[in-house]
Amino acid sequence: MSASAKDRERIVVGVDGSPASIAALRWAAEEAAQRVSRLEAVIAWRPKAAIEPPAGHPPPSGSTQQECREDAESVLDLALQAMHGAAPEIERRVMRGSAHRVLLDAAAGASMVVIGGCSGRLTVKLPWSTGQHVVQASPCPVVVVPSG
Repeated sequence: MSASAKDRERIVVGVDGSPASIAALRWAAEEAAQRVSRLEAVIAWRPKAAIEPPAGHPPPSGSTQQECREDAESVLDLALQAMHGAAPEIERRVMRGSAHRVLLDAAAGASMVVIGGCSGRLTVKLPWSTGQHVVQASPCPVVVVPSG
């Protein structure tokens, strides 16, 4: 592979602050270092107003869109801090939308997408899970990293 091809290679990792996503971030950082690839840490955010409360429950707090975005940025910052400085330079992307759509959009042109996996019986049975959407629709290979 030529140096210019390596410069273009990009690994995308989904971050949501969970232990599984931190494990995925660490794995992706190691892989990016071995491949001499760029690493993009991506987090999704959605306005709280878009979430309808169940009947009989109060609406979500009056957080503004800016506050929702800042919350996502804080989660991403904490995840990157959990790397303890061992990571290569990581590009941060805070994107508005559902987690699976944001990851699929970020995956366009990437060499792989890395996501954290959960364990348990229910994770396989939930057709609406972010991981299942990404695995089924990704334009590039997907690596699912277990949290443990």
